[in-house]
Amino acid sequence: MFTHASKPLIALTLALLAATIAAILAAPESVVLLLRGTYGFLTTSLAWLFLLLGVVFAILAVLAMTTRWGDIRMGGRDAKPEYSTFTWIAMNICNALAAGILIFGTVEWMFYVNTPPFGLEPGSVEAYEYASAYGMFHWGFSAWAFYLIPGLAIGYLYWNKGAASLRMSDLARPLIGSGETFASRTAGFLLDAIVVFGYFAAIMTTVGIGTPVMGEILSDVFGIENSFALKLGVIIVFCTFFTLSASKSIARGMGRISDFNVKLGLAFFAFLLIAGDTGFMLNNTVMSIGTNIREFVRMSFNSDAIGNSGFVQSWTIFYWA
Repeated sequence: MFTHASKPLIALTLALLAATIAAILAAPESVVLLLRGTYGFLTTSLAWLFLLLGVVFAILAVLAMTTRWGDIRMGGRDAKPEYSTFTWIAMNICNALAAGILIFGTVEWMFYVNTPPFGLEPGSVEAYEYASAYGMFHWGFSAWAFYLIPGLAIGYLYWNKGAASLRMSDLARPLIGSGETFASRTAGFLLDAIVVFGYFAAIMTTVGIGTPVMGEILSDVFGIENSFALKLGVIIVFCTFFTLSASKSIARGMGRISDFNVKLGLAFFAFLLIAGDTGFMLNNTVMSIGTNIREFVRMSFNSDAIGNSGFVQSWTIFYWA
């Protein structure tokens, strides 16, 4: 797994991890203030940037699907898919949504009802209508476009243009040079370092949000204390799967795991649809889709700069970021 790993990047990752842990242990209150300040800057001062990125990526996604560029086959004209369509979709769902959509997606509408967008009255009929629609918006087309466009670019450079690896430094060789000069090597390392920091931050977010939830679920289901040891065990399992998922040797195994997860999820949703108020759920789903279509532009550009309700910052921008 680590045969072709970059030792400097591994050292950088370990240094980031060590620095983070050291800062938390040495000055936890200062770290919390720093994180709050960073969160505020990203979700408030840069709200316009993330909203525009969402719009641009959504437009590019439509162009990719409707123009001749969408006919390009990854790997070349004669390339054959390594996975079935269902498995490919399942792996993407488990990678991008995973536990979030099952845990957060089922309850966030309640937050939207109590703190609705557009200055609506909490608990009103309009608040309920937008609650379902905004959930679809946050987990829907624009969110997936954030993954799609960079994924297409990276895949095209690697599979069609013969980039040496999936490292950003190798993918960007046409822009930064072959790596034979000090400047191009430095630029390549900085690009890889930015990506490593992104991976590090993404994993920290996943672990930070997922660990308390998984701890509570395990504690409730098995009747055990939600202790530090339990949370540590959840983190170890998280990190083990993150590490193993980078290994080609279990790529097909991850495909089978993803298939099982998605089929289990579909069975769960089918049970809810049959056992619950089927008519209401189908009617509400259709209405929410209509609200998304009607209000897509408004939701895509809603920065709430005047109202400052905090809804957009806490949800849309947080998700996009």
